[in-house]
Amino acid sequence: ALLLEPDHVLVGASVSACASSGCWAAATALVRASCCEGLRPNLVANNAALKAHEQGGEWQRAVDGLEGLSLEGAQPDAVTLSTSIGALANDGHWGRALQLLWEGARRSAVNLVAYNAAISA
Repeated sequence: ALLLEPDHVLVGASVSACASSGCWAAATALVRASCCEGLRPNLVANNAALKAHEQGGEWQRAVDGLEGLSLEGAQPDAVTLSTSIGALANDGHWGRALQLLWEGARRSAVNLVAYNAAISA
């Protein structure tokens, strides 16, 4: 049997596959398991987990994930913010979506997708 050593590429691809399937619980479990293995997930894996939360209607988990990145010292990028804004917008939390858009715009970390998500809120 072929055993793969966990690395950023494997974790990112696995979490992305979970996100594409809407399996937010599995995506979260993979991110946590990689941490237990001593592998700190990169922004790609974290963004994929946020996307899984957004698609699964788990807006609070998406926002918690964004806040967790900030606590770890990671800088959220445009994908991170647009996904979090989208999660808030999907559940009707337009006030928080606009607040997040404003905070991201001050850091120049928003893109057209983030603006569209905020408008749709």
